[in-house]
Amino acid sequence: MLHAKYLMPFAVLLSGCTFNLNPTPDEYTGSDAAHIRVEDSGVTTFRVYNKVGNCYKKTSEKRLTSAITLIGLPTTTGKKIPGMKPSTDIGGLAMKEYSIQPGQRLSVVHYYDEVHTYGTYQKSFSASFIPEPNHDYDLIVGNYSINIKDLTNPDAKVESWNDKICD
Repeated sequence: MLHAKYLMPFAVLLSGCTFNLNPTPDEYTGSDAAHIRVEDSGVTTFRVYNKVGNCYKKTSEKRLTSAITLIGLPTTTGKKIPGMKPSTDIGGLAMKEYSIQPGQRLSVVHYYDEVHTYGTYQKSFSASFIPEPNHDYDLIVGNYSINIKDLTNPDAKVESWNDKICD
């Protein structure tokens, strides 16, 4: 049996860890592909919604950041797409880029833990958008908000959606 003093460093190490075992998005290879970039920190995903009757149902949730982070640092290297427009908001090695299918109703979700006296609660915030064909986007996660920036047409408003979600 291990003594508590030997377990303490392990407990401290695990307390700064996050795990997200959702799959990463399949790379879309169509000539109309949209591209997204996100900083590889914390737990950020996107949900895909498809129309079912008169509402939209979540059909998948894909992980955009590393599956495991240790003390806030990603355990995998960055992922780049050749030819994606450069960013003024997200840079360095800790970023991931993906090719996705345009025209889908997406919701980008960032999860975080809120610590209280009586426990830790998982919370999230999100932003929705419909990626346009052949556009590049930055998904900028801030303090309780996500800004979706169209790098292809910076002056245009990113198309969002707020249709009814099925129960």
